[in-house]
Amino acid sequence: MPSAFSTKSNHNSWNPYFITGFSDAEACFHVSVKKVNWGLGWRVEAKFSIRLHKKDLVALRSFQSFFGPEVGIITNNADGSVGFSVFSSIPLQGIYSTFH
Repeated sequence: MPSAFSTKSNHNSWNPYFITGFSDAEACFHVSVKKVNWGLGWRVEAKFSIRLHKKDLVALRSFQSFFGPEVGIITNNADGSVGFSVFSSIPLQGIYSTFH
């Protein structure tokens, strides 16, 4: 893999087309509607997520840094994968604008 995944790379210099292509293969946007017992009785939740094998954790952290170090969360999953997820609407707008 190219040095684009170096932990020393400047995320601002990443090519947005690389991010778009990588996301096209590995990521998804998801919108769910859930019934709740408060407010109007429904909750709409938007999410952007990527799930990779745990050996690709450095790549996932580098991907996260492209959008900003405080954007989203990285989780370790029981099946040996790692995930990057964004739930909040403001960071989701920034992610969406990368693909628009």
